[in-house]
Amino acid sequence: ERLPAARRVLVVVPDDDEVARRAAGQLAAEAEGDPLLRVVEVSVARPLVPDRDAESGALVVLSAGARSAEELAGVAGACADGGHEVVGVVVAGAVLARASGPTDRPVDPPTAVAAVHDHARGGSA
Repeated sequence: ERLPAARRVLVVVPDDDEVARRAAGQLAAEAEGDPLLRVVEVSVARPLVPDRDAESGALVVLSAGARSAEELAGVAGACADGGHEVVGVVVAGAVLARASGPTDRPVDPPTAVAAVHDHARGGSA
């Protein structure tokens, strides 16, 4: 019996968005290859997304409140130009971890988190 081919998704991240970059890395690590996530960084000023290869869609990852509607439309247009359907969006936020010990211990740096429900599904709005 043949196993189904691994699903591939292009993860599109603004190149100047550290929170989104960290969230995309965390998503890729937690996916453990199913689906196979290919992370690419794009310039929001002049977005260019690689042409579709074996990916079944694009997932856009960005930090909360960091982009204008025009910038988001530009990224979506670049995905379409590359032959990718946007299948989802992840809005990530930085979270500061609390120190759980003596107050002289440094606080952990902000960590990217993604707000996604277990039952979240893609689709048109």
